[in-house]
Amino acid sequence: MMDISQLKLKELLSRYFSIVVVLFPIINTYKSPLPGFDLGTFLLLVGLPMMVMLKQKYSINRLSKPIILYILYILFSYPLAFFSHKQFAHISSFYRLMKFVVIGITVFIVYGEEFFNIILAKKLLKFISILATLLIIAQFIIFYYSGKLLILTPYNIIRIEEYVNQDRSSMAMNFYRPTSFFLEPSHFAQYVILALYFYLFEDLHKKMNIMYAIIITFGLIISTSGIGLLVATVYWLLWLVLEGSSKVSGKKILQTIVLIVITSFMLILSNDLGVLAKTLDRIFLADNSFGPAVISRVFTYQMYSDLPAINKIFGIGYGNIPNGVYLNSIAYTLVVNGILGLLIVFDVFINAFLNVTLRLRILVVTFFILTVISGSFSIVGVTIYFMLIIKSKHNLVVPMK
Repeated sequence: MMDISQLKLKELLSRYFSIVVVLFPIINTYKSPLPGFDLGTFLLLVGLPMMVMLKQKYSINRLSKPIILYILYILFSYPLAFFSHKQFAHISSFYRLMKFVVIGITVFIVYGEEFFNIILAKKLLKFISILATLLIIAQFIIFYYSGKLLILTPYNIIRIEEYVNQDRSSMAMNFYRPTSFFLEPSHFAQYVILALYFYLFEDLHKKMNIMYAIIITFGLIISTSGIGLLVATVYWLLWLVLEGSSKVSGKKILQTIVLIVITSFMLILSNDLGVLAKTLDRIFLADNSFGPAVISRVFTYQMYSDLPAINKIFGIGYGNIPNGVYLNSIAYTLVVNGILGLLIVFDVFINAFLNVTLRLRILVVTFFILTVISGSFSIVGVTIYFMLIIKSKHNLVVPMK
């Protein structure tokens, strides 16, 4: 039994953990007071000693078990990759490995679902997403009507040098892609589509949800993120199907008409400024071939095909990828963890899909799509997506026979 002081400490740690998880995709790019550690990892580890002392028993949620299996696999397959692959980035790869392992164990075993406050997390996620969207709209308006850049990212404390040294003015003159306070439009998109999901598929009777969803959708359009445009389109189509399958009142019909009118206006506006056309050009070219946004994310498997047979099975070691080389998460997993590692990643998604309700499966599939077309299956992406999936109020686990 816990006394009052322990219960208060538990509540405080729960709030702390939930806030850090929601902020993780943003602060993961910042430097921390501890050299070599990003701010997100640093803050998660700060509360770890108190959590270890406070927690009385440890358990693993059913949806977390394949994630823990993947952590064990990348940990124990690393020595094999170390001795079987000649080109090995010892320090950087070991850091990436330990970050995934330590944060994975910290989040899914030490803290766990027990200390994740889903109500607080969703409120904060929605607030940050709306704020980020309003700021990206402000960036868009200021640039296209004054030619000035509104820079909101604190580049002086960013860990990744390639972003610090970018000539943002020259890049903007060629094709302006606002990012709000994120490093990339795709980072913005992958974050706010979580809020878009909750606005469209949870709390369906709240009138303001549709308006917030429209605002986020507009932000996704002007961000020029192909990922955001794809997911937003699918979400709205699903929303119309799900709403159409329920009782349709006059008010809902009116809301849908207003939605179509507002969305059409936003599309026309962005098309006049060339934003929508340039965004689509990044996905499909004029000759119907794939654009650079697709090629850079999907056709990245040559590195895997060139590996020796043993490395195709076990990989070349988690994190053992040169800086500056971009692979989507499927290609990345194949290269660093081999086909065995990829099978475990597939099990992560299959297990989650089979053990959640219909609406929550939309979020599981969303994260899988992001895994296929982007680098989302990192410990950062896994942490925020799966903590929200595990503790969502729609996560009514179906017993497996």
